[in-house]
Amino acid sequence: MGWEVYSPTSLEEFQARMDVLFENRSYVKSVKVDTAMRQIRVDLDWAANLKVPDFCIILKSSRVVEARDVTTRMWNAMQGSIAPTRAETELLYNMIDQNAR
Repeated sequence: MGWEVYSPTSLEEFQARMDVLFENRSYVKSVKVDTAMRQIRVDLDWAANLKVPDFCIILKSSRVVEARDVTTRMWNAMQGSIAPTRAETELLYNMIDQNAR
């Protein structure tokens, strides 16, 4: 299955997606930043893929390295049962390339 581009239209929408990702983190195989493609890639397991495709979020080219660090920190915290904070979500939201829809 390919990567579906996810481009949130608002911070609230992105926060809701992050909340769902946290609640269903056991279905997430990996969350990685592909620096060459400027994408956060969320790879879901086969059960989740029955309803939701794997997705990617396109990043601003100037923020890719910072986004990788934030994403890694957030994903590690999520695996330890710590939900993303509003501040973390907003920080990451501001790194998304809104023109890459």
